[in-house]
Amino acid sequence: MFAFETRIQNDGGEEGKEIGVSGILSIFQDTMTALNNHLGMSYDDLMALGYVWFVTKYWLRVSRWPVQGERILVETELTAAEGFIAERTFYLSDSKGNLLMQSVSDWMLNSLSEERIVRLEEVPEMKIYEVVGDKRTNFKRLNRVTHWSNQREHIVEEADLDVNRHVNHGKYVVWVEDWLAEANQNIRDFNDIKVVYKNQAYLGDTLTLKIAEQGGGYRFDMLSENDQPACQIEIQP
Repeated sequence: MFAFETRIQNDGGEEGKEIGVSGILSIFQDTMTALNNHLGMSYDDLMALGYVWFVTKYWLRVSRWPVQGERILVETELTAAEGFIAERTFYLSDSKGNLLMQSVSDWMLNSLSEERIVRLEEVPEMKIYEVVGDKRTNFKRLNRVTHWSNQREHIVEEADLDVNRHVNHGKYVVWVEDWLAEANQNIRDFNDIKVVYKNQAYLGDTLTLKIAEQGGGYRFDMLSENDQPACQIEIQP
């Protein structure tokens, strides 16, 4: 188990105010950077080998949202690794050891030269990651949508991109949080959140955010111009 202690940065936010999902995903990313540096496999090291990690799923289950200025402990372990998928679990706790939230995530390894997803066992360097389990979490499929109640368009801008020149995975969540705020809703009122990444989006792409109400929660699909989903998000109380 790798442990990473951090303080929720203010970034202009009000001290004591809860942070949202986009802030949590940034913490996960910082934790992965710290872990990989600790293991001697930084982003640059992995790129030099010709590979890059990318996340395909997050499933957050929240007991309490951390707040701005709070010190938290982030722990993570590789709970399963088989075939193409590495499952990593994150645990966020407060300074008293109380578990704030737990998140299961799926990661894949992409070969830059071959432009394909590779099996983990194809890359000997991946043995540096200790696997503590042998069975993946049952990540239930997202609920089927029969009626979309709202939609809006977003043109991908330079500020939306990450270092790999496609839309940063946290941006999709930011767009959902913005829509909820305009609808007088708050993503922090929901404690079961699934984020599924399907396809990449790039600079200049026009994405359509579709919204559906589902049993006290919401489903959001971000679709490309050919109606292929880039990201799907489901939030429930």
